[in-house]
Amino acid sequence: MKENNNILLSNKHILKKDNIKNQKYKYNLIFNKNYNRRTYNTIKIICIKSIAVIIIIFCFIIINKNKINRIQEFYQKIFYKNTGDIFNFSLKYDEYNETIDKNYKYLQNYFCDKPNENLNEEIENKIKKAKIDFKGQKFEMFVYKFDDIVSNSIIVNHQYEGNYINKFLNALQFYSQKKKLDNKQIYFIDVGANIGCHSFLIGKHGYNVLSFEANKINNYILYKNFCLNKDVNLTIINKGLDEEEKICKLKISPKNKGDGAIFCDNREQAYEYFSGEVYNNIELTTLSKYIKFLSKKNVALMKIDAEGYEGKIIKGGKEIIMDYHIPFIMFEFSVRLFKFHQTDILEFLTFLKDNGYKFSSIDFFSKKNISPEELIKYNNPINLFVVYEKFIE
Repeated sequence: MKENNNILLSNKHILKKDNIKNQKYKYNLIFNKNYNRRTYNTIKIICIKSIAVIIIIFCFIIINKNKINRIQEFYQKIFYKNTGDIFNFSLKYDEYNETIDKNYKYLQNYFCDKPNENLNEEIENKIKKAKIDFKGQKFEMFVYKFDDIVSNSIIVNHQYEGNYINKFLNALQFYSQKKKLDNKQIYFIDVGANIGCHSFLIGKHGYNVLSFEANKINNYILYKNFCLNKDVNLTIINKGLDEEEKICKLKISPKNKGDGAIFCDNREQAYEYFSGEVYNNIELTTLSKYIKFLSKKNVALMKIDAEGYEGKIIKGGKEIIMDYHIPFIMFEFSVRLFKFHQTDILEFLTFLKDNGYKFSSIDFFSKKNISPEELIKYNNPINLFVVYEKFIE
């Protein structure tokens, strides 16, 4: 009986131990299950975040790669590595904001850094180096070998329109002294820059230069000249200007290859002087598109040479006249060409006069002024000096 009791107690003890073990096992099982669930959730969150980071990095690379590809495509079209017209592509991601200066300079440097990739043998055969020697500035430029008025003057005289360069420099110096600014703080706008003679001569004196040029061969030469003269703070914008954005044609004179005229209709046949090559799909923009950029700069002088398109160009940048009153403007004035491009001459000149500008055919500082009514009677083209009168008082 005693033995049986001992066995019974022993079994109860074993059962008790088993129950305790089972409870511990269940507890451990529950704990491990919860621990595994937390671990799983943590790992899940880490994986999701890692995948998200990878996707973001991948998208960033793709976006920037597309951006770089667009820049390269833009450049290739400018320098004819691809077929098609050059101005079908533009920097849409940079809507003429204050970084435009940096973006275009990036493109200029890209051209200089990879000359073999951007080389155009057809154009290279038409150009050569020539020396500029004017007012202490000596440097080299690429020019057309023949059939170009600007290039011929540089080859023979080592400068082009030196008398006008002097007048520009006098006006810029006056602006610098009046505003108490260094040359490097002042901007010169060169519309119809051609191969860059005015741009580089002004830039060599330390001024910033913003050059617009629609002729694709001129643009190629401009970039080549930038590579030769990187000390000039020059920004080249390879577009034409108008009073509104549009796509037009550019016709070249066979006797003056650097010269060209914009035509936005079918009347180009009426202008026989420009009977050479025709470039289609020339992109025209407006000065107003650059106003955000220009309004933060000290723009002292604007020169326009656009074969009768001058009126439309100024109309496309009314803010520069009405709000910012750029003090000095010089453009070729031709009654015949203005009428050809359907500009209301008297309305245009009156607009300038009403905004405080006066006109002279001699100099920016001449006291002999011409009225709009007198100007519309001029038969021959003249270079017109337009001055914001209050600035020089």
